[in-house]
Amino acid sequence: MLRPLSILLLSVFFMAVSSMTVADNVEEKFLLDVTVEEAAELIADNPDIVILDVRTPREFKRSHIENAINIDYHSFSFKSKIRKLDRDKTYLIHCQSGVRSGKTIPLLRIEGFNKVYHMGAGMRAWQEAGLPSI
Repeated sequence: MLRPLSILLLSVFFMAVSSMTVADNVEEKFLLDVTVEEAAELIADNPDIVILDVRTPREFKRSHIENAINIDYHSFSFKSKIRKLDRDKTYLIHCQSGVRSGKTIPLLRIEGFNKVYHMGAGMRAWQEAGLPSI
């Protein structure tokens, strides 16, 4: 027979496990890390995906993924520009090597974006893979 303290501890344990599962599912729905090849497939399969390039305008001008939008991570207006984006759209975010885009992810989460793919290897890996850019 279980004692009241044992029942309480088991209840707390099961509540913690179930809340972890919910939190994990929320995280899983919010952010998915993808390779450059997976990113290329996402772009091909989802014409409405927003490709968010957070590199500098100079980097963007040199080469970028077709239809990408550029919001400079180092810009003073970066946060306000991010806040103006549609939270219900699906985003593929990247920078040159994953540092700036990785630092942008917490902001996107705080701002209530629903689905974000992170191409962590960045534009450098995209180009090394021979994927198309303009």
